Amino acid sequence: MLIGLTGGIGCGKSTVLSLFKEFGFGTIDCDTIGAELIEKDTHLQKELLKRWGKAILKANREVDRKQVAAIVFRNTEELSWLEGILHPMIHSAWQQKVAAHLKNSWVIEVPLLFEKNLAHLFEQTICVTADKNTCIERLAIRGLSTDDAQRRMACQFPLEVKQEQASFVISNNGTSAFLRTQVQKLILLLS
Repeated sequence: MLIGLTGGIGCGKSTVLSLFKEFGFGTIDCDTIGAELIEKDTHLQKELLKRWGKAILKANREVDRKQVAAIVFRNTEELSWLEGILHPMIHSAWQQKVAAHLKNSWVIEVPLLFEKNLAHLFEQTICVTADKNTCIERLAIRGLSTDDAQRRMACQFPLEVKQEQASFVISNNGTSAFLRTQVQKLILLLS
């Protein structure tokens, strides 16, 4: 079974993904794949430098993902350009991993699953939700200002839209024990 996991930024998708892994599912985080591509793929790095120049480089000459984020989350044209290059690479990478490691069930974390019309790739979809203030607090812990958090939230569908489109919804407003219980119950439903 191939399951797509999505939700808003700061909702706890990665936490839910780690629970699925703990319960024996194969798991893939598309954000991690994207970060690795930006850090390691020389062709992609050349395209980024051609587009934005040396301002996106750290002192050690590596691409600074924070600088890239600052550019794309302030300009929808730049975000579209980056997604146009990066998303096909991410899609190919996770499909290769699934094909190479046959397991009964995979959960793939795709933050823009519905925004990019990718639900058809999955047998089931899960949306992780949390209230906006909780998400902003979680993002502040990660170093994002409230303005940056809201800018990134604005680049995604509202949670209500994602919830309506998902096969299942997991709420991450409660305790970690409550979250674990929801995942366990969902796994039983999926079995």
